[in-house]
Amino acid sequence: MPRFIEPCDAPLPSRTPVAKHRTRTQRWTLGIALALVTTACSNSQTSSARSHSHHPATFLDQFSPAESQRIAAAQPFVQDAARSYSLEPSLINGVIWVESRFDPHARSKSGARGLMQLMPATGRELAKRMGEPARLSDPAFNVRAGSYYLYRMLQVFDGDTKLALAAYNAGPGAIKRRLAAGEPLPERSERYVQKVAEARRRFLSTERTATRTGGRL
Repeated sequence: MPRFIEPCDAPLPSRTPVAKHRTRTQRWTLGIALALVTTACSNSQTSSARSHSHHPATFLDQFSPAESQRIAAAQPFVQDAARSYSLEPSLINGVIWVESRFDPHARSKSGARGLMQLMPATGRELAKRMGEPARLSDPAFNVRAGSYYLYRMLQVFDGDTKLALAAYNAGPGAIKRRLAAGEPLPERSERYVQKVAEARRRFLSTERTATRTGGRL
């Protein structure tokens, strides 16, 4: 879950999308959403047939119908955030999968909430910098705010995705102290980064298939 350890003063990026990026992202979003909804509707019908075949399961087959529907429902918010902050949709999806399994009502024991598991204080700080009310229970705001925080961590750590993800998990201050002392990342953060990286690869594979086939996965 993201933690605000220090001021975050960088200006928000322009929300005017680049046409090429918008087309690619929207095409992928439509593709994965259609594929996930189709998967949710057909999983119960295909699981029996697949069990008698030698074809390996695809990434989409690993989701339950409920998970597929939740992932599909989040894609418009992922698209908007990816376009606003120049992030890959697969990276945002990877973080959401690890943080909440796309459950918009998820709440951790420490109080983190929503798709990207924002702490209330962090959510208020992000909302202030974004110039809008903090609505952690609103999936659109939660993804937008969490993606902005991830965007900021990428700036703080010079585009290093591994360090940015570790900072999303443990806070930038903790990661900076580790680096300054020449120490490795916390073991928990290493595991977190690996989980997000694996989920990201799988979503990226789905993205490429959707783009290539026009949504037929």
